[in-house]
Amino acid sequence: HDEKTGVKNYDSYFDFRTKFDGDFVKSIGVVVVSMNEMRRINELLGLKYGDKLLREMALVLKECFPEESIYRVSGDVNQNEEEFMSGLSLLHERLDQHLELSASIGQVFDDKSKSIKKCVVDAEYLVENQKKSYYQKIGAERSGAASRMGMLGKMLNNIEKNAYEI
Repeated sequence: HDEKTGVKNYDSYFDFRTKFDGDFVKSIGVVVVSMNEMRRINELLGLKYGDKLLREMALVLKECFPEESIYRVSGDVNQNEEEFMSGLSLLHERLDQHLELSASIGQVFDDKSKSIKKCVVDAEYLVENQKKSYYQKIGAERSGAASRMGMLGKMLNNIEKNAYEI
């Protein structure tokens, strides 16, 4: 298990992937979640805050999908399309409720070839395209210190310096 998040680690995923046999399942659903701006979060707000967000994301994923299928790359095997889409819908709903969690999500449901490798590659491709769109959008919106992350970083620094009274 991954120490930061409590979900299965990459080694567990790799073991699963090498042993996986698509002949014994009806379908495959793969969701790849990549948190946006983690480098910037870690730089501005610190590694502890970044780790906290990773743990929160893991908790959100556990609400949406079976825990035994959550890895750094999440693959939901042997779910029907309705269950898969329900989990995906719940994931988007939960992320909307957690304003501090921003993620790009790629999802693939396959009930034909059932190739875990192809599903993961396709889902990662979708994540990459979503990330590009995200960074293009925030690049247009961001203006130096007025950015959301910049303001949040300044606010946390001021809280640490006791600049606010409660």
